[in-house]
Amino acid sequence: VIMGPGWVGHLHRSSVLVSASGCRVQDIRVEEGHSGDRGGGDYGNQESESVPFSDLLLRVGCRLAQEARDTVKREVGIRCSGGIAHNKILAKLVSSLHKPDQQTVLPSKEAYDFLTPLDVRVVKGVGSRTARKLTALGAKTCGELRGMKRDKLIEEFGERIGSFLHEVCRGRDADEVKETKAPKSISVEDSFRSCSSMEAVADVVRVLTPDLINLVWEDA
Repeated sequence: VIMGPGWVGHLHRSSVLVSASGCRVQDIRVEEGHSGDRGGGDYGNQESESVPFSDLLLRVGCRLAQEARDTVKREVGIRCSGGIAHNKILAKLVSSLHKPDQQTVLPSKEAYDFLTPLDVRVVKGVGSRTARKLTALGAKTCGELRGMKRDKLIEEFGERIGSFLHEVCRGRDADEVKETKAPKSISVEDSFRSCSSMEAVADVVRVLTPDLINLVWEDA
């Protein structure tokens, strides 16, 4: 264990209630009245408390995230939220917990409980077809998915997807951050099944536009 500087942002705890109104990352929110530890809580304010080395790395990450967000706000005039965790999937999921213009840190010991109530559809890599099949098998949430054995998941989904599902519901993801070129196009989609007028179309576009803007800034 190693000591280090304090946290920056909200430090997520398992005692903080999280809800999701839909199946998108943007739908995940901390319930009203449950803000977590602002500025680090116990970890951040008690320098005498030792911190696991793995979480010490997050302390560095949360400061880098704050600097990046401050730079965007200063140079572009846009506020953005941030998520800091031990892998890309977890960081993406917690980035929506506190909005706007805030960031959330997910310590390694909190990842398991954080994922438990979440719908499997919010996890990147779990498409609608896979989610429907999991629901039919009795695994609608990440917690329920943990109840399925690896062999069963591989039997149902194949080696690659089955192994991924077994690991991701436990907060584990070995996918590395890789530098990529900017995409040539960015889009968001909707079936427009309930649209029967231009007014209805306009309403859907107003809902989709913020998501499109978020995607543009993520890849900027």
